[in-house]
Amino acid sequence: MAPRFRQLLYQTYAAQCGAEAFVGFPKGRLELRLRLRDALCEEIEKTTGLASRIDVEGPYDDVDVHVKFFDAEDADVVNGFYSKPWPGFFAWLFRTRDYRDYKAEHHSVERLIKIDVSTSHDWPCVAVTSSIHTRESIAQLIEKVAHDLDTSIVRSKLPYPMVAILTSNRSFGDKQHDA
Repeated sequence: MAPRFRQLLYQTYAAQCGAEAFVGFPKGRLELRLRLRDALCEEIEKTTGLASRIDVEGPYDDVDVHVKFFDAEDADVVNGFYSKPWPGFFAWLFRTRDYRDYKAEHHSVERLIKIDVSTSHDWPCVAVTSSIHTRESIAQLIEKVAHDLDTSIVRSKLPYPMVAILTSNRSFGDKQHDA
């Protein structure tokens, strides 16, 4: 199950370090999701100068994607870690030493990631997590990219956390109640 959006909308959140946002796509506009994700990534590269890495993390090569942005001097560490295979299900299940070592390294490498832009077949959204943006700067970035794509987008004020929306089975975007 996944959330359903009645209109193209986005919402921003203050995070522990930085900000988070999602852009939700109605069923009739899902083809725009990948274009917006790619345009957003291009704009981030252009404005921040950060290096990036694209990881496919699911069964659909074009949709299940995480684009990670980091400082260029951290490229060897980030690319080296994310190029390694995951320890596997049984290592996770039994919490082996290899798995614990992997998790410890993952935690240290994760701190090097400044921005993460992701899409998934599980939800009709583009999700953004950034340690270098504020809620307003992410909002401006999303609005600029939407304008460049000649698309109107609504800033939402849903009273739910991002995780609750992305993992729900509800409809959002009703102008009378939600946005």
